[in-house]
Amino acid sequence: MSMEAKSKRRTFEVDRRPDDKEGAPLARELAGAQLGSAVIVTDFSEGLFGQVALTAAFEALKSSSTVVASGDLSSVKQMLASQAIALNTIFVEMGRRAALNLTAHPKAAEDRLRMAFRAQNQCRMTLETLANIVNPPTVFARQANITSGPQQVNNDMRTFARVEGGSTPPNELLEQKHGTSDRMDAGAQGKARNRHQELAPLGAVHRAKKQRG
Repeated sequence: MSMEAKSKRRTFEVDRRPDDKEGAPLARELAGAQLGSAVIVTDFSEGLFGQVALTAAFEALKSSSTVVASGDLSSVKQMLASQAIALNTIFVEMGRRAALNLTAHPKAAEDRLRMAFRAQNQCRMTLETLANIVNPPTVFARQANITSGPQQVNNDMRTFARVEGGSTPPNELLEQKHGTSDRMDAGAQGKARNRHQELAPLGAVHRAKKQRG
């Protein structure tokens, strides 16, 4: 039965402020982002590089994160580019091992191909993230003005905004002035009225007979 090795106690040096209480400096750094990451970095790198001082790793991470927070993303770009290359290396190696087992051990070859394709997909996603940092995508959005009513202003001049109820906003020329309605439009055409009554036919004209001289 295997048992996990007990965690090693690490020495960590922190700056103490004059008004700090007991344990406050360590608690302040634990609440931050760098100390926990420094623990992970030192634990995972110990097998290759030996024990790394926790304080030195903390100071290095704090310095790097400060640079990134200021807007300098050069280190982030370098990290993503390096990770993409490493992932591509895993893809090539897993593909090579799959080819060696393809005939004699097809199941093992299939497993290694799956690992190769996972590494390839992670490489693609890493490069996509790097491309978005270098050239951020442009977002086009329509302008919307929210006033007292549910109105929307579109950049397309062919679209007219309408207020609630489906009617168009009133025009200034249609405003009522001094209690009377002065409108440019005479309104809907009414029914034609028969103003001229039917005329009776004229009677015979009685003219004076022409007298002979």
